[in-house]
Amino acid sequence: MSEDLDPNKIRDVEIKRLEELAALAYRNAMDEGLRMRTRESWYQKYTNAVLALNQLLKDLHTRSTRND
Repeated sequence: MSEDLDPNKIRDVEIKRLEELAALAYRNAMDEGLRMRTRESWYQKYTNAVLALNQLLKDLHTRSTRND
């Protein structure tokens, strides 16, 4: 299997991206220098990133417990 298509590496990259997006979105959501509507938009992005990250980690945990 090609290293570029290794599911573990792809998953790790996606986890890292979601963590970075969540951190960026949280910082912007808390930035009082931004308009409230902009902050709300960033908070929604933060919420979505965290939900996606949680689902990805939950799926990973479920798969690992099935294989034990």
